[in-house]
Amino acid sequence: MGALIGELAFHADLMQSLDTLCPRAGERTDWHAALARPVRQALTPSMRELSRRLGAEAGRQLLSEAGGCASGAFAAAYREEREEFLDLLERWARFAS
Repeated sequence: MGALIGELAFHADLMQSLDTLCPRAGERTDWHAALARPVRQALTPSMRELSRRLGAEAGRQLLSEAGGCASGAFAAAYREEREEFLDLLERWARFAS
């Protein structure tokens, strides 16, 4: 359960980082709001800080490797990360039920 919570927090922070680095016109997503309340409550302040830092670093790295916000590689990587986050949310839902 702890590992899944950590993955969820990291992916929410990564998606938030990608949206900050490459804002999409008219779209603002609060990725953390998608996390279930028990997940948010389980995160200690130090875990939140670590997750934010790692998400920001991973976002910058992904953007650099993809060749910028306008690249097809970035669009594909963004979709892939979004799908992975949604898959993690589904795993949490199955685990929590």
